[in-house]
Amino acid sequence: IQGVLSARLDRLPEAHKRLLQTASVLGREFAPRLLQALWEETTPLTSLLLDLKRLEFLYERARGEELVYVFKHALTQEVAYDTLLTTRRQGLHAATAHAMERLYHDWLAERSEELAHHFTMGAVWDKAFVYLARSGDKARQAYANQEAITIYTQALEVSQRITPALEDARLLPVYEGRGRVWQLLSQYDAAIADWQQMRDLAHRAGQQRQEGESLCYLASAHHMKMTYEHLLLEERCAQEAMDLAHQT
Repeated sequence: IQGVLSARLDRLPEAHKRLLQTASVLGREFAPRLLQALWEETTPLTSLLLDLKRLEFLYERARGEELVYVFKHALTQEVAYDTLLTTRRQGLHAATAHAMERLYHDWLAERSEELAHHFTMGAVWDKAFVYLARSGDKARQAYANQEAITIYTQALEVSQRITPALEDARLLPVYEGRGRVWQLLSQYDAAIADWQQMRDLAHRAGQQRQEGESLCYLASAHHMKMTYEHLLLEERCAQEAMDLAHQT
């Protein structure tokens, strides 16, 4: 089926094929105004969309107050996407994310997952980290725990690609958030590891408030382990948190 679809795409005029390739980066459905922000050809977009609708590559549907176009078959989108050169695909993802920031400025929170995806695929690592952290928070607050763990972990992986290196203080919310999810899942050792990392980073960055918070989290996790060794660690963390509270 993919071979048939690929052959059908190859028979299209070049402008029509490039439009489908560009649109494929946006997903199964896309808004014309977002596609317009990426379109670099001289051929008018409207006429091309009408042609592709007539040829049954796309169809229209309403999404709220906005009209969107949808690939009639998911495989068509996948085949069009796969025909893009890697550098072109990466550039389109980055351009898509930047265009979304401009066009949907008042709805960035609602679109944080899409922005994280496009900035990651576009190798814009600093922006990818920001939106992955926000997406992790959204998932955690919705109790989508496994999704939150995955997203927070991806944020930490992306942080390693940022140059110059990310400031320690910016990593604190990610370790805090992932630790809180691990605790909800009763994965206390993992929670302790994340909150210990949070504590070390906060201490190194001179962030006493966050260091105190990490000690409170650590005390809670050690308490849940319910062993003599961990109860001693619980008491020590609590005392250190009290000491920091007095200092601040």
